[in-house]
Amino acid sequence: MYQQYQQPNHQSHGARTSSVPQNRDNTDPIHIRQLYKDELATLTFNSKPIITSLTIAAGENVLVCKIIVQIIEDRMRSAPANQKLPTLYLIDSIIKNVGGPYVNLFGRSIVSLFLDAYAVVDSAAKASFEKVLGTWPNWNTQLFPRDTIASIERELQSMHQQRQPQYHQSSMHVNPHFSERPRDAPYQQGQRPMRAVPLHK
Repeated sequence: MYQQYQQPNHQSHGARTSSVPQNRDNTDPIHIRQLYKDELATLTFNSKPIITSLTIAAGENVLVCKIIVQIIEDRMRSAPANQKLPTLYLIDSIIKNVGGPYVNLFGRSIVSLFLDAYAVVDSAAKASFEKVLGTWPNWNTQLFPRDTIASIERELQSMHQQRQPQYHQSSMHVNPHFSERPRDAPYQQGQRPMRAVPLHK
């Protein structure tokens, strides 16, 4: 028999209840897979109730944790760019609130999983990705190994450098009238001040 997760009494009336049953020794992993996959498909935006529900379901179904991790990883890779951040939030929630085997399982592919998603999301989502990453080294229990996080950080730094505009002296446009003005010419009211162009951000 499948036992559905029962909502604790202290939760608010509007809180979401997971549709994924708690796993027992005689439960069908295929059934769990489909239910979790269906509920994960509803995570199309940043929804705390859905993330909490999926996190609870992951904690109650540790016996099939490999299946759950595979479902989440597949979702992270296949989801549209604007839906990848909520999936990262789910991973973050599971490794912090459930932990156990989920940390090691996600750790096997977190570098490529994180970077591939980061590469296609917009600037606002990139900033959120980086905030999540910044919490991992300082969590109260060790999540991913330091060298794993360092690998992500190095690649992010490389991406940042590639996105910076490159300025070359040969292609710089110089206003001829500016070069003809005396160096000590006073600033005239209403004249727009010359702003220095930074070589590096």
